[in-house]
Amino acid sequence: QRNGPSWRHNHPCAGGLRGQPPGDHQPQLFLFHHSHAGSVPRLHGGHHYGVGSSEDGNCSEDLLCILKRAPFKKSWAYLQVAKHLNKTKLSWNKDGILHGVRYQDGNLVIQFPGLYFIICQLQFLVQCPNNSVDLKLELLINKHIKKQALVTVCESGMQTKHVYQNLSQFLLDYLQVNTTVSVNVDTFQYIDTSTFPLENVLSVFLYSNSD
Repeated sequence: QRNGPSWRHNHPCAGGLRGQPPGDHQPQLFLFHHSHAGSVPRLHGGHHYGVGSSEDGNCSEDLLCILKRAPFKKSWAYLQVAKHLNKTKLSWNKDGILHGVRYQDGNLVIQFPGLYFIICQLQFLVQCPNNSVDLKLELLINKHIKKQALVTVCESGMQTKHVYQNLSQFLLDYLQVNTTVSVNVDTFQYIDTSTFPLENVLSVFLYSNSD
């Protein structure tokens, strides 16, 4: 029997969407699967616009596949985490996809005002010490924490030496021009950039604007 992690406040899938316009339906974009000790985490795509996932063999990553097929093309970005991390504010590879969004000093900088969907997914690999470990992901807008996810792993009684853990967060919010989007992680040393290098991602896309 697997021993799963202990979830605390602000479970990434429990908070719902903020900033949803009155009368609109929530964009049911993603189903997040959170891992247990030793299992492999995945993010699967599903979309009520009829967008498929990578199971059809046409895309290597579910989230990127969804974004490429979605009808939101004016402003969007898809970046993978930098290979070498040395601070709590995460850096991202500049050779990712940036369309109508700038990247500067770890921030995505919005160029068009509107309602944006923001997604961050990180994979952690923890070599369990003799004590429990708290993993936390913070999603920041203009340096202010808007959403966060926290999970405790390596608790006493767990019969494992290492834990793979997926941590995800998403937000729907209205953003002005020059708004910055960034991600903080206290225990950045546990981010796994080797086993799942393509699944540590930050993405935003313009959901709707006044045009």
